[in-house]
Amino acid sequence: MNAFAQGRPKLIRNIALEKANFARSHTADGGTYFESNHCFIKGFGWYITEHFSENEIGAVILTRNKVEIVKSYYRIGCSPLTSYGRKWILTPMLRNPIVQPPRSGQLSPRATYRYWNLVRHLILPFQFLYRQLLGAPLGKPKCLVHYELEALRWYVEETRAQTEIFIRKHPNIRCYRIDISELNDEDKILQMLDYFGLEPTPTLRNIAGKRTNLKAEAD
Repeated sequence: MNAFAQGRPKLIRNIALEKANFARSHTADGGTYFESNHCFIKGFGWYITEHFSENEIGAVILTRNKVEIVKSYYRIGCSPLTSYGRKWILTPMLRNPIVQPPRSGQLSPRATYRYWNLVRHLILPFQFLYRQLLGAPLGKPKCLVHYELEALRWYVEETRAQTEIFIRKHPNIRCYRIDISELNDEDKILQMLDYFGLEPTPTLRNIAGKRTNLKAEAD
């Protein structure tokens, strides 16, 4: 994903081929293959039409309130400035972004990102020592927190912008928008399945509306 974001698509292109072969092998009986993967719009989805016709592909566009997304990512430490975050989300180092990443003063967005990344790494030892000596966490400077939140807001907007470009580029791919809250509603799920011409299994009632992905809820 990060190589693709930097303009090096070879690895993602290879993954698209592997996924296409895998999907073909699992739909030989006429079934449907479904994958939930955040790298679709941030990688292999841009090359999947090299292996399938647009009429064979459907995409679920899962939406959520931007403020809630940012709060959720920040709460679990998934920031463009953390090693954990860089495994999952785009950073302002993205080549040719659609939406302008945040910047500080006269610095470019990339230079701004490098600057705050350096600041974060410089304060990490002090945070560790503070916790070790006093047994309590040392809060981050407000300016650093502000940048992290701005970078997360940019990430959400950039992902949405890429989604719209994908839709325009592939008009024959069936795309269905659904808010994450609607996944708790069995009727909404049935409507989505009907849109794609799919039949629900009897086990749907056992999972619809059940919360399972509870990351760091206590925080």
